[in-house]
Amino acid sequence: MFTLDELAAYLPDSAENPARAELLRDLTLGLIYSVVPQATADASMVAKSVGLEVAARAFRNVDGYVSESVDDYTYRRDSKSRAAGVYLTGEERATLNSLTATPLRIRSRKLRSIGNRP
Repeated sequence: MFTLDELAAYLPDSAENPARAELLRDLTLGLIYSVVPQATADASMVAKSVGLEVAARAFRNVDGYVSESVDDYTYRRDSKSRAAGVYLTGEERATLNSLTATPLRIRSRKLRSIGNRP
């Protein structure tokens, strides 16, 4: 779905620790493949974008910190991204599930021809 080079382009810091980047990529792929069939995920740019963000989030917040404070500056993470490790948010899971949703079929009606009567 995505390569280590693509992860490095998306998150340049990941190139500094290739073993960790590879592990997070593999964990991310396993998680996404548990929701979407591999063939579907590998062919989808949407799945790739979700996967890159999942891996990048795990790389950036390995300890699952909720907030960060330096002097009078405080940054608080959104409640949806407070977990540590590799995980999918509800929105990401819904996005992946939409890739395999069966499209609605439009019911076709049979048409009858009208004959010409003299």
